[in-house]
Amino acid sequence: MTTHTTHRLMLAAGVTVAAVILTGCGSDSANKAVEQAIQSANPTVSADVQDGGAGITATDKSGGEISVGTAAKVPADFPSSVPLPDESLQGAAKGSSTTFVFTYKTTGTGTDAAKAYASKLAAAGFTIESTGGAANLGGVLAKGKGYNVQAISVGGSVLTVAVKPL
Repeated sequence: MTTHTTHRLMLAAGVTVAAVILTGCGSDSANKAVEQAIQSANPTVSADVQDGGAGITATDKSGGEISVGTAAKVPADFPSSVPLPDESLQGAAKGSSTTFVFTYKTTGTGTDAAKAYASKLAAAGFTIESTGGAANLGGVLAKGKGYNVQAISVGGSVLTVAVKPL
């Protein structure tokens, strides 16, 4: 999936959230209307609004996928050899072939979230190339099992993880 396509998917998901919030509706008919509006604006994107707008999944014809809120899920083809944080998944995106980005809601500080994830990666056999943190920021860079893993936590409430092939 190209960067342009990823931006279209993100825009589609954002438009969906905004439309549901602005209309104050979460009914099936409102959800369907938003889905149709997104698909009319960009025929290569398919959207599914769920749970009164609390969950959104958008896919494009090239196989790219974004899921957020209650619809957030790890894509079926995500490599099981790469551990993910033990936090609450809030968003997932799949780009071209095996490139993935996840957003997690965390507890504690950003430094704590990054350290905990670095420990989990190391226990799974990944080489930790770098970790760092200051105040409420934390990050980790790791390699292993054919993948680069990068994670950053800012403000202690969100941990973003990117996974791509070496």
